[in-house]
Amino acid sequence: MNPGIVGYGAEFKWAPSKISLFDFPDNINVLLEEQFRKKFIEEALKSNGSFRILAKNIINPKTQKQLYHSTVCRWYSGKNYTTTRKYQNYIPMWAIRKLYDLTDFNYTEIERNVVAYRGKSGLSVKNPVLPIVESPELFNIVGHLIADGCATPKPHSASYDNNELGLIQTFKENVRKVFGDIELSESTNKETIKVGVISPIRVILWKMFPEIQNKSAQNVVPNRIIFSPVAYKVAFLKAIMDDEGTVGYGKYSQLKVYSDSKLFLEQLKEMFHNIEIKTGVISISTRTVTPNYCFTILKESWEIYLNKIGFDHKLKRKELQKKALL
Repeated sequence: MNPGIVGYGAEFKWAPSKISLFDFPDNINVLLEEQFRKKFIEEALKSNGSFRILAKNIINPKTQKQLYHSTVCRWYSGKNYTTTRKYQNYIPMWAIRKLYDLTDFNYTEIERNVVAYRGKSGLSVKNPVLPIVESPELFNIVGHLIADGCATPKPHSASYDNNELGLIQTFKENVRKVFGDIELSESTNKETIKVGVISPIRVILWKMFPEIQNKSAQNVVPNRIIFSPVAYKVAFLKAIMDDEGTVGYGKYSQLKVYSDSKLFLEQLKEMFHNIEIKTGVISISTRTVTPNYCFTILKESWEIYLNKIGFDHKLKRKELQKKALL
């Protein structure tokens, strides 16, 4: 039985949800451990007799055509060749599902033997963590992608942008803790660092948190986060505050959080109130041309905020600690 996405829809008895290998979309490509891969395909061959017959019985769902037997042979060998080099041959998830139907292997056994996965080509997730389980670290990643990142359908990969090196480092550590030894692209534009996350991760995150596909003006807090335990909510709120929170200077300094989405701020206010942090009313900010909203965390709650949530952003943490003592 396919374990599926475990935990979704449970609003009253919350439990961490899981994404298994067999929940992956068809276009994710998987590299199986060599000896297991051969046993897996040999098992499928038993009911077909040859690579050629097996290939005829596997229909590509995208082209609706039979496979060439050489394709199945390459899956078996795990190698592919060009005129200049030899490289590892990944198997698409749609094909793993079809091969599974021809064998007696169980889902867990296949999942346990995944060495890496990737999109059609490019960077991969090596030694992947499977199944992928909801955790405070995952919720922190989601918060950063909503605040100072991007996980919308375009461009084709998710990314996180910030000029605070500590936040960039924490983001990368969390991504690797949640997903595995993922190869991350990194670029710099003036003082801002952009960390790119490969497309398969973005698609998996869409499956778990469909709300992150929204543009900034339509941002909402994902339902799974709204109904989660305090530790999970705090990890999400910390990411939002690290990116979109400000600690003002001078006599009238304020702790504020900004968003293009008024609904998103209304949801954040409720989350703060649930952990006894008092907030002000939502107002329209004048710092941008397009509508931008904000609210303050009241000074009487600054110490509670520091104790329950705090900042990973070093300068913001230091500044608020200093002001909370005044």
